Formats: sequence, C-alpha cells, structure tokens
Amino acid sequence: MIFSERHNRALKTGSLTVDLPDEARTRIWAWMEAHDYTVAVRRDPNNDYISNSTVTEEALRELATETGASIQILARGNYHEVGRNFVLDQPGEISISFIELFWNNLPEEKSDFARRLNEIMRSYECPWRIADGRFFKLSSDFVATESIEASHEAMVNAGFETPAAEFARGREALTVGDIREAINNAGHSYESVLKTILDVRKGNAKTLLDQFRNAGYLNALPTDDRNAFIDKVMQCVPFMRNTFSGHGHGKEAINLPPAYGELALALAGALNSFLVSLHLDLERQSSKATKAARDDGDITF
Repeated sequence: MIFSERHNRALKTGSLTVDLPDEARTRIWAWMEAHDYTVAVRRDPNNDYISNSTVTEEALRELATETGASIQILARGNYHEVGRNFVLDQPGEISISFIELFWNNLPEEKSDFARRLNEIMRSYECPWRIADGRFFKLSSDFVATESIEASHEAMVNAGFETPAAEFARGREALTVGDIREAINNAGHSYESVLKTILDVRKGNAKTLLDQFRNAGYLNALPTDDRNAFIDKVMQCVPFMRNTFSGHGHGKEAINLPPAYGELALALAGALNSFLVSLHLDLERQSSKATKAARDDGDITF
C-alpha cells in the first residue's frame, strides 16, 4: 500500500502534510533519472512475451493501479515526462508515493538509492526519510533522531531485515501519532534482533536475554554484573512495550504524548545497535579462531 493510501485519513484531515522544497524535488528527480534502468517485464502470465520497460514506467503503472487512474491517460504521454511531473509538480504525498513505487521496482542498488535519497532530504532539512521502501516523518524536536536513523541503517546493512522492517513500522506509526503502535513495534524489533542472533523463533524478552547472556555475549562484564545489566539496562524496551503499548495486559489505554514513542524507538535503536555490534564482534572472533586453528593444522615439519 502506497504512502497516500496508508495515511489517507491523516492527509484528508490535515493532521499530516507533506512539504517538499522545489530544490529537493529537482535533485531527487535527477537521482531517479540516474537509476531509471531498463527492465524486462512479462505482463501476461499465460504468454512468454517479454516487454522492455523502465523503472519509471512500471512505477507509474503501479501508481495508476493503486489510485484508480487510467493507464491509457498515462500511456498517451512520455513515461519519463509523466514521472518527472509526479516528482516535481504533484502534491508532496503523491510525489513520495510515486518514489516509493520507483524504489520497489528497482532491480538493484535499492540501499544505495535510499541512502542518497535520505541525504538529499537531510541537506534540505526535509523531515522525511525512506526505509525499506516506505517514507516516514522525523520529529524535529527529538534530539535522538540521527541516532535512530543510524541504528536502522546498521540493522539493514547487517542483514537484520525483519527487525529493521518492524523498526520502520514503529517510525511510521509515530508519523501518524499512533504512539502505542510505535512502542509496540519498537519492542517487536528488539525481540526480533535477539531471535535473529540466537537463531530461535520463540521466546519473550526475558527468555531471549537469558539465552543471550548464556551464549557468552556479555562475557566482557564481571559475572556478578551480568544479571543486573540485563535487568537495569536491557529490559527497558520490553518494559515500555508491556506496560504502555497495550501488549499482554488489561490496563486501560493511556494517552501518551509522542515523546514516549520517540523514546521507545531511540532506546530500541540504541539496544539493537548494541546487540548487532556484539554479535558481529563475536562472529569475527570466532572466524579468526577458526582460521588460526586451521592454519596451525596445516603446519608441517
């Protein structure tokens, strides 16, 4: 579902607006032009005929399907020019909906495309960022915004796709003011990172953190401090999720201001980055030890 459809109600009521400066739009379109690759498309599953298309054309066709616009109207014009119009001249919510579909149709280099797109947004002080093909709005008042962005990129780069997607959904929920869902997805993301590292499918936060400790990830700490570190530091996100997101309890819903959702995402982002860093460090140490043992075994006299 594209941006304008996901946030249809908020856009209609005016509680969510999308403003993109003209200079940013121009640079974004130039970046899209550089990635407007030729793609081979089989439109009829019952026919082996392959059509040559472009990323822009396929994105426009999907946009027409999503919005109910007529393909024939789009096809009468040059797809390149129509795409240019959607980025430079349409309302912001339509422009970024089209950009999401363009990202989705890229055959390669999606991460590089998104990274540069976010750099352009940042350079023009636009509060919008794209993650996993979806745009979300940053809070201009929250000081941890940059660290939240960095933690998401770290998860994506390390191959933690499921927790990265859950983290992105939390940020998207925050965009439309759904604080409970933002907190809930922050907790989901944190637990998913632990499950990915431990290669397990089930377990609550306490069980997963105990397994994480037992696997040796906290061995840098004194033995007596490891349980306290888990209880005092690593349980903060599960506490927020279980207490404030409506997960697993019958308490009356609390109307929390956005700062609580931002805090949950900032904490989850920091802890996720910490977990991924420890995991990668342990993998490197294990790889070095394996290589050293193999090299020792190859020595002949």
